Amino acid sequence: MTAFPDSPKPQAGTYVRGDEFLTIVGGPYEAGGYVSRPARPFPLFGVKLVYARHKTVDLSTLYEFFYAQKGRHGAFTFFDFNGWNSTPVGVKWPELFVATLDGVTTSFDLPMLGSSSIHVFVNGVEITSEIYTDSMDPGIASHVHVGGGTDGRDTILLQAAHTAGDILTYQATGRRACRASFGEDSMSFTDFVALTTESGLSIVERPVIG
Repeated sequence: MTAFPDSPKPQAGTYVRGDEFLTIVGGPYEAGGYVSRPARPFPLFGVKLVYARHKTVDLSTLYEFFYAQKGRHGAFTFFDFNGWNSTPVGVKWPELFVATLDGVTTSFDLPMLGSSSIHVFVNGVEITSEIYTDSMDPGIASHVHVGGGTDGRDTILLQAAHTAGDILTYQATGRRACRASFGEDSMSFTDFVALTTESGLSIVERPVIG
């Protein structure tokens, strides 16, 4: 896979981020009530990128990437731009899905770049006390490595495999990372420039199915 271009940066103050749940709702019933249930336990990430009026050559880089992905067809790694120039880098995120464990695999890409203030959970139970980072004592096997994963994502190496079906989740400060695609499929370069500098270029999370 490849990563979304990190330059140019979106325009400050116009960056719109969202998380989309999927809720199935039934009703109204005779008593007037509704019944609902979540169809996915974790939301899908999405952003609208609005850029300042850069030189055409800068936006050409983005358009070439869009063209290479064949619009919505291609998938790439997207690193969120919130807090990209902060110290520590990024912003604090809620608990994010990492993987459904298979009882064998112990190494995973994390949905983060530049992690700090790390919390790791299995089935909602925190196991952070078992986790060390690159800057800490490496004497224990469970380890979070900053960088080194797919397209530079952070990674986690668990001390041992957990039970198949367990859910691994992660909370930290950093730049969120996800597998994503464009929300648009077809446009001219003129339309692309107008979209990126006015209404915004849509990026949507596209997780692997199965």
